[in-house]
Amino acid sequence: MFGLSHTEQGAVYARDRDITAYSFGPNHYDANFGTGPYGRIRQVSAAGAATGFNHVVNHTGGENGDGVSSDPRNSANYHTYANGNADKYNSSLDMMFQMPTKLDTIFTKGSVELPFNSRFNTTAMFSQRQSSQQVAGYPLSSTSQASNPVYVDRNSYYNPYGNAALGGTGGQDLFFYRRTIELPRITDNENRTIHIDANLEGDFTLGGKPFNWSVGYNHSAVNGATASTGNLNLVNLKKALGPSFMNASGVVQCGTATAPIPAAECVPFNILGGPSTSTAAALAYINSNGQSTYGSTINSATADIGGELFNVRSDTSFTNAYKVKSAADADWVNYAGEYYYNKVKSNVSLDWELGNWNATWTARFQSKTKDQCWDVDVECSNPDGETSFGTGYNTLAPSSTTT
Repeated sequence: MFGLSHTEQGAVYARDRDITAYSFGPNHYDANFGTGPYGRIRQVSAAGAATGFNHVVNHTGGENGDGVSSDPRNSANYHTYANGNADKYNSSLDMMFQMPTKLDTIFTKGSVELPFNSRFNTTAMFSQRQSSQQVAGYPLSSTSQASNPVYVDRNSYYNPYGNAALGGTGGQDLFFYRRTIELPRITDNENRTIHIDANLEGDFTLGGKPFNWSVGYNHSAVNGATASTGNLNLVNLKKALGPSFMNASGVVQCGTATAPIPAAECVPFNILGGPSTSTAAALAYINSNGQSTYGSTINSATADIGGELFNVRSDTSFTNAYKVKSAADADWVNYAGEYYYNKVKSNVSLDWELGNWNATWTARFQSKTKDQCWDVDVECSNPDGETSFGTGYNTLAPSSTTT
């Protein structure tokens, strides 16, 4: 038997259907709009939190992130943030509703009859699956990672309240909010699975009894790799938003005029200007390329033999009630579990036979009973107890015998 299959499924983006184009459906289209792609700035408190003014750079367009911002270096080009949709973003625009996948599979199975009532069986399978998943760019803020805050440095060329914008002194760091829609978060996954098993099996007769046997081997392995883009390297982001200046060539460069940082080591990022002011070099610098591998392998061997060795016979009785009354108008008396009326009696026999040889093992079990203490010479084990006979009793332990 041989099989070969190929399955392919294309991507479906949430934006492609009205019912998924908004987080809570078309009737609540703006219910989950979040951080926008245009720079929002605040002052930084002594504790490192956002405080003071709350401004967003002026821009065209709305919640689709398709506008162009004004010069973000000029503090006059900002307006007060009022939680309006135009300053937010509909992240469903970049979300995948159904991720694309490709699956290729090869399968084979075979069996061969061999001499001496034996057979060889084998199965083999290989599959490879590729998929990709995308979610919207990161809704970044200065404290996205509280233990590693990132601010727009007072000495950044792009800080509208920085030293460069104010003529050299009096600048301040800025707390910012900005979704990096230019870098949707994408994860590609490639998975490979292989399985091989083989076994040799047969049957034979010994002493007139049928037996079967088998030996086998199994190998299964899964391994894969993932690659991701769109998350942000906070170490590089901190450098990109750190001190920068306009060099003699008219290019913004990291560092200061007296201590420049080569472009190969740092690329400044105009984060407040939104997508229209981003450069490919800056986005590549702050982008985090993730990679991981995974896998597991199982190897196992089996061997077994089976057949009829013993014949088991059992004769068991259960008595929950054994009622007797002394006269037609008398009350019923339950003797179950007393005197010789055991609640459980069982005989189990195990028979073995091979050719002219045979053997039998038998076990008998009787549950415990209460025996009446009616003679003054008999010491009761429980004189305060009472049997159906009306006196104290001895407890006789369960008995068992084997032959």
